[in-house]
Amino acid sequence: MRQREKQSRGNAEERAIEYFTGLGYTVIRVGDTESYDLKCSKNGETLRVEVKGTQTEGTAIILTANEVESARNSRSALFILHSVKLSGGGKKRKVSGGIANILNPWHIGQDGSLKTISFIYRLSNNGE
Repeated sequence: MRQREKQSRGNAEERAIEYFTGLGYTVIRVGDTESYDLKCSKNGETLRVEVKGTQTEGTAIILTANEVESARNSRSALFILHSVKLSGGGKKRKVSGGIANILNPWHIGQDGSLKTISFIYRLSNNGE
């Protein structure tokens, strides 16, 4: 992951944590080990949150197959921080602004549409 994407994602996660904590959830970052970013718990229920940060208007985002599967099979929310501004360069790069768009609950099949953008092609005879 490129540095600016990492910074944008980190800023979006911080904003998402603030948002869900403000709703009374206990929030744990799980993105390094799970196919979603935040595990939010409240009143014995768990909410999986997918977080996306983008400099675009946020009308379309890229999701992995595992992110889609997680959203389809679990109680989920989508937190998009769009219109993020980046300034400076390298280690002095700063992330600011952004407008939050939150789908909670997130019904992936009803709240938007999915479009396939890549496939894995496996040769049946291992290329021999």
